[in-house]
Amino acid sequence: MHGYWSLVIFTLLGQAAAGMLILSFFSRTADTSRAKAWAACILLGVGALASLEHLSDPTVSFYTITNVGTSWLSREILFVGLFGAGLLLWLITLNAWARRLAAILGLAFVYVMSRVYIIPTEPFWNSLLTFWSFLSTAFLLGASLLLLLDELGAKVEKEVIVTIEERLIDVSEDKEE
Repeated sequence: MHGYWSLVIFTLLGQAAAGMLILSFFSRTADTSRAKAWAACILLGVGALASLEHLSDPTVSFYTITNVGTSWLSREILFVGLFGAGLLLWLITLNAWARRLAAILGLAFVYVMSRVYIIPTEPFWNSLLTFWSFLSTAFLLGASLLLLLDELGAKVEKEVIVTIEERLIDVSEDKEE
């Protein structure tokens, strides 16, 4: 079981990043938070790096993408790259269309990731329930992280406002003297 923890980390962090973007896609407000974009990029990057630990020789990992036409594992690696590119595009531009593109790529990534596990040799996994469980995990982790980032942002914003008010009071008291 020791070698599989890297795949668990990759799966959960990838789902969290995808969940953040998929949920922001359905947001009524245009979210332009650079902190959320960075958080999603870091989650996906750390997850992708962790997945290399599972390989016996990470230096030849680029060969795993050569079977995109027939292998869901190769497609998963392709979609990690596509989703990562979409995330970086959103991080750079913070445009609504880039966020939507990244969200669509995130949804596709979760689907492709689940297809790796939908195999006839594992009857319990060989159903659409596997996809729905991956998607629900993405939603739960993504929502939790978005709420956490919102709370941290509100706390920092409040501290900044208090600091500005204190400085304004100090400046006005200095002028009165």
